Amino acid sequence: MAEPKDHLNVVGATEARNFKSMLSVVRDKFPPRDRITHGQRLLADLRQVRIRADDIAARRAALGIEPRLGLTIAIRIAPRGLFDFKNIEWKRDGIEVLNARPGDGFDLVVVHVPEGRLAAFEGRIQDYLDKTTRKGGPKNATLVNAIESFRSGAFDELWTEAADPPQDTQARWFQLWLRTGTRTPAITKQEFVEAAQGFEIEVEEGYVPFPGRIVVAVHATRQQLEQAVELLDMVAEIRGTQPHAEFFSADLTPIEQAQWVRNLEQRTEDHSHPDSAYVTLLDTGVAQGHPLITKSLHVADMFAANAAWPVTDNDGHGTQMAGLILYGNLVHPLASSDAFELHHRLEGTSKNLNIRDHRTSPLIA
Repeated sequence: MAEPKDHLNVVGATEARNFKSMLSVVRDKFPPRDRITHGQRLLADLRQVRIRADDIAARRAALGIEPRLGLTIAIRIAPRGLFDFKNIEWKRDGIEVLNARPGDGFDLVVVHVPEGRLAAFEGRIQDYLDKTTRKGGPKNATLVNAIESFRSGAFDELWTEAADPPQDTQARWFQLWLRTGTRTPAITKQEFVEAAQGFEIEVEEGYVPFPGRIVVAVHATRQQLEQAVELLDMVAEIRGTQPHAEFFSADLTPIEQAQWVRNLEQRTEDHSHPDSAYVTLLDTGVAQGHPLITKSLHVADMFAANAAWPVTDNDGHGTQMAGLILYGNLVHPLASSDAFELHHRLEGTSKNLNIRDHRTSPLIA
């Protein structure tokens, strides 16, 4: 018979509580609004959206683009955090939530509305004005009281990065998240590439597929994308692109690489002094003449485990490690335009990895 495990008994330190599922969320109710004023104001918003939709359809027809496409609408929900965005994704009407993000006291929900389906919102708001539930309140009050305003969606509404969207006229790389709908990812990409040519938008080869979306990289100005977003009716989200190592190591020519390095060299501020902390690098030596290393590694601080060995880099690995010690991941300081501060110095010690017999030096394991 097993011995009792007294150390596992918990006596006098428990409390019984009823089980509560974590899957059910009880949301607070939205504060009531003035029924007539609020409903009429939302209908006025939708009239402006409809006028905008007619203008977009005319521009599509003038450019030879299918005019009977949908449109993007931004819905402002206030106060924030109380509304389930899926409650405005109505499959019967083909209305799809593209993205949602929090604002200052509100949530901004961006939806795609197929051509002719704007009446789905207008009808619910009209019922809010005209019809009353058995409890005496306006019909659709949960939905309509949550909506503060409607407006046509464009570049800013589809931008989902934490940073503010670009406002200048400079061409740059963007990520576009495209709706696939009933199309295959490959056909979606092909159709977008063909349509983007009319806006002089450069589309990178390849794409990343997700359920209902594909992600493509494009090189364009904000103005070019603003036109494409409205007229092509394919974009669900716009994001910036993060710099990556391949861009600097493979995509640039040697001359371009040198220009980026010189730019970082000019932005590097050396705040070290003789009493600053040193990092000793025991490796293949260091190329002290490298423009990103010279200021932080004095010739007097270069040594070798064997006095007969050179202190300069004979393999390349030591110089790469020196750059890592000083700058970390070089992608970020290279891509930035801000000053880069250095507060520590470097000391290099060569152990000459090209010498085959490592037993010649007791410093090398």
